[in-house]
Amino acid sequence: MTTEYILSQIFVFIAFGIDLVSYFWKSKKFFLLFCIASSVLYVSSYVFLGYYLPVVANSLFFVRAVWYFYLNEKDKDFNSYIIPIIVLNIAFSVAFVFLYLSPLDFFLLASMILLTIGFAFKDMLFVRICCCINAAFWATYNFIIKGYVNFACSLSMMFVILFTIFLYHILPKIKAKRKDSK
Repeated sequence: MTTEYILSQIFVFIAFGIDLVSYFWKSKKFFLLFCIASSVLYVSSYVFLGYYLPVVANSLFFVRAVWYFYLNEKDKDFNSYIIPIIVLNIAFSVAFVFLYLSPLDFFLLASMILLTIGFAFKDMLFVRICCCINAAFWATYNFIIKGYVNFACSLSMMFVILFTIFLYHILPKIKAKRKDSK
């Protein structure tokens, strides 16, 4: 194992911890703040692994999180997100064309487009569902490139997101039904 590989795994583990915490916030504002922080660490991780499409993708994730944080703070409606969605998805597509290595990279492009649209919604249930699908894309990608810590983190992330969906969106409805039936 090289020093670069070890550093990449340390950065992804810290980013993973930040991401885990982010899903437990009910507020989109704090969720986006945590996304900004983790994006920087994911960029560093993939630089050390030498995979540049994920570097560009996570750099654009950072831009997206900052831009969406600004729009969220201004309490903008979905229409305000149309320009960022278009600009970011064009940027993702251009990066994809120039950095394409294999069909595996389509997982990253799908992930980029999905979250760029998903993060524009105020409904945290929808955002969490998009994040869960995104984690599945990244788990697949990381497993195939042998980024096993990244893979384990992505897989764990899926379970944490599913847990937060249950905790914040399903359990309250179950409790409300029980309360109404009494």
